[in-house]
Amino acid sequence: MRHIRTILRAAEPAGPGIRLLTLMDPDGWPLPRFRPGAHLDLHLPEGRVRAYSLCGDPARQDRWLVAVKREAEGRGGSAYLHDGLAVGDAVATSLPRCTFPWRPARPGMSSLPAASG
Repeated sequence: MRHIRTILRAAEPAGPGIRLLTLMDPDGWPLPRFRPGAHLDLHLPEGRVRAYSLCGDPARQDRWLVAVKREAEGRGGSAYLHDGLAVGDAVATSLPRCTFPWRPARPGMSSLPAASG
């Protein structure tokens, strides 16, 4: 499987127990485009792979945004992304994939997607 090397350029709180990660190409190259509803696999230490939805504007290719909720009863991926991953650290990712693409109900109809978790 092909991996993309990214760097954590910023991390900030985005709500109770949520950390917003900004991933960018280390050399400033554009990242592959994604469609609304797409997600990435983040390849973490010890062989852990975790999938997270991409946030933000799909037209922006300078960064990917991922919001990670800390899961106290999880298997350690969210804890690492909250406590172990620091700005400047490398993060290997998959290519974005969209297994449930966002489509308006009817052509020409605008929609505002909302999610909760």
